[in-house]
Amino acid sequence: MADTACVPDNASMGILKNKATAQARANIAQQIQVNVQAMDKTYQSLTENGEQESGSGQTFESVSKQVTNQMLQGAIPKRVDYIPGRSEEDGDRLCVMVVLAPEQNRKVFENIIEASNRRLTPDNEALMYQEYRAKQAQEELEQTTE
Repeated sequence: MADTACVPDNASMGILKNKATAQARANIAQQIQVNVQAMDKTYQSLTENGEQESGSGQTFESVSKQVTNQMLQGAIPKRVDYIPGRSEEDGDRLCVMVVLAPEQNRKVFENIIEASNRRLTPDNEALMYQEYRAKQAQEELEQTTE
């Protein structure tokens, strides 16, 4: 997971970097919550198919907040650059790319399942992880085409 946020170049670099980093981290938090919602939908679908698990969306919502807060500690600024504006009026912008270390992606998934207190069969866990990764890939594709 990664996100880039840009802010107008109207203050010191330290302040701008902190502001852009905070915005990018907030966007990553939103990505995690969207992935959790997708997992909950998959889980509910598994439950409807006659599996033994049970649970509710509300549990997953509180879990997503817990896991998001824990995982954002691993979100670090990877790249910081000034980007020239498209015109004189636009002005320059400071952009910060924040990444969640690749090994954190699987950890996010595992923490969500653990914190939800749900028991999954190995097959169901594999299915939900595939759904989680598919959602991430779709979001990455959408970001590159914007």
